[in-house]
Amino acid sequence: MTRSLRLLCVALSCAGTLGLALSVVTTSERRLESGVRLHFRTAALDPVDPLRGRYVALRFEDEWLPRAGVEARVGGRVRAIVAEGPDGLAHLVALASPTADRVAPSSVDVEVAGVDPGGERVAVRLPLERYYMNEHEAPALEAALGRTGERAIVTARLEGGRLAIESVVPESAFRRATSPH
Repeated sequence: MTRSLRLLCVALSCAGTLGLALSVVTTSERRLESGVRLHFRTAALDPVDPLRGRYVALRFEDEWLPRAGVEARVGGRVRAIVAEGPDGLAHLVALASPTADRVAPSSVDVEVAGVDPGGERVAVRLPLERYYMNEHEAPALEAALGRTGERAIVTARLEGGRLAIESVVPESAFRRATSPH
């Protein structure tokens, strides 16, 4: 292989890698700008170590939904319909077909965490594990959650079945910000 051909291969490889990275960033930014805003309650965070490095470790409780004929296996992904409840928080309410965007724009890709022995219900979990945040704000959130033991509220934008996290705040701060004054 000639030197110029090797250089061309390296240049094309670099261009492809850069193109992929730019695509991921622009897709996430577009989702943050135009996606549907939803608020999810996290499971209780470990008050000793909710932050690892510069990100908040997130954990959501599994939600059991009727299987309704949807093919689901542990470790796989399915779509779930999201609806806002009277508490102002988003809840997973039903499983949907893999092409649910055409049927329900408020459907999100979720992980299958379990299937009941009878196969009638499926445990699903949001695939959000961490939120990178400003390193100066992270210790304040850690202190607030550890001191009170309260849960956090994750505000995310939904578009095309995927979520992009906008913010993470203590539930009490979310309630103050959303309560009618």
